[in-house]
Amino acid sequence: MPFLPAKMTSSEQFFDAIRKHFPEVPERWYRRSMEILQRAKFGGKKLAPYEIYTLYCFEEKSHRMVYKKQNVGGKLWIRYGLCVEK
Repeated sequence: MPFLPAKMTSSEQFFDAIRKHFPEVPERWYRRSMEILQRAKFGGKKLAPYEIYTLYCFEEKSHRMVYKKQNVGGKLWIRYGLCVEK
């Protein structure tokens, strides 16, 4: 993502970059999603259905926000280019 710093030394730098680029999104959405992903990835825990749903909702909201900020070419790429890419 072009708005992220080249080198990040902490998760706070990541959240600061996200906060600047998507100010309309509550920070708790990002933090909750990251907690769930870390627990699944590093803790080896199986996700509960509500956690899977939380991640699904976060992904859908993120996709809509990114789409909204794109120009016409970017919107076409998101809509059609990602469908055929493997």
